[in-house]
Amino acid sequence: MKRALRGRIPWLDSVSSLAEAISELFDQEMSEGYVSSETLLGYFRSNHALVCYEVIDGAVVGAAIAKRMTDIADITPPEHVDEVKAMTDGSISSEFGYLSGVIVKRGYQGRGIGSRLCINATNWMRLLDLDSALAFGWEDKDGCHIEGAAARAGLHRSGIIDDFWLASVLADGSSCPTCGLTCHCSAVVLVGDLNA
Repeated sequence: MKRALRGRIPWLDSVSSLAEAISELFDQEMSEGYVSSETLLGYFRSNHALVCYEVIDGAVVGAAIAKRMTDIADITPPEHVDEVKAMTDGSISSEFGYLSGVIVKRGYQGRGIGSRLCINATNWMRLLDLDSALAFGWEDKDGCHIEGAAARAGLHRSGIIDDFWLASVLADGSSCPTCGLTCHCSAVVLVGDLNA
């Protein structure tokens, strides 16, 4: 299983169009510039990354990005690396799966799409013989939006880090969908044993 697809996409004539549609979904639902279509095209070609998606009525309504990683420092803001390592307390193997983004379009949430995407991503990680998975769930005043779906895929809360994305947002000029230009959302550190 390289990619998970549900439904037909009659308008889709190329992988480039799919990458653009997924990039636009992340822009609309998460933050502008979260992932470019060029980056997604690289993931589609890579054996170390997975892009899975769900289509309803000819439109991409959900997507997830997973990657094979070897260093927590490569995916964690520098000021939080030691905290994340302490929270994972040896449960993350030297090579692990990273669920780097999961998005479901408003109006389609609560239908199990996020859960299916997370399960597809962790199944792919198992196919790569990875022993552990890591994700950072964005938590705002409404809670951690991905925690339930991640739990159905075998990940659990290991800890929480306040202002996790603040320095990154300030440095690159991106914005948070909840806070705007100064992100004070917390990150829920989610870990999973893929052999369980």
